[in-house]
Amino acid sequence: MSSAPAYRFDYDEDDLVIRVPRDAISPDKVSRFFDYLLLEAGSRELNLTDEEIEAFADEADKAAWERIRPMVEEKLRGR
Repeated sequence: MSSAPAYRFDYDEDDLVIRVPRDAISPDKVSRFFDYLLLEAGSRELNLTDEEIEAFADEADKAAWERIRPMVEEKLRGR
């Protein structure tokens, strides 16, 4: 069993960089998770309703899929 951490935080000037092994989690799941975190943080500041948050989350899911769709299709073609 590997003792390497599942993820690591680094800092690059004003940015937080989170490093995760490439095969640990799919880009789609990472994208959805960060979309959720950003929506959650923003919803508190904007006093959004649950319905508004859900609508934004649906839009974020669609946008994330459109970003990774070409990679998924290419990978499926290259099986």
